[in-house]
Amino acid sequence: MHARDDHVMSDLSDGSFLVFGGFVNGSRVNELAKFSMANSQTINSNLVCANSVEANQPKARASLSSAVYDDKFYVFGG
Repeated sequence: MHARDDHVMSDLSDGSFLVFGGFVNGSRVNELAKFSMANSQTINSNLVCANSVEANQPKARASLSSAVYDDKFYVFGG
């Protein structure tokens, strides 16, 4: 996962969190990563989807908002 700005983060019920979108090197991205704590000192990350144009992935966006409801991740705006 690359350094970014104007992205969103949402907590999940299992204690992990998702990071989506933002600007990377001046371009909008639709990368989605899930982060979880392996222990009190280590954060594990897993890139769920990389920047692509598959039909089931949201388009690249930045300056957006997000929410988790009923175990689903929603993004708004951008």
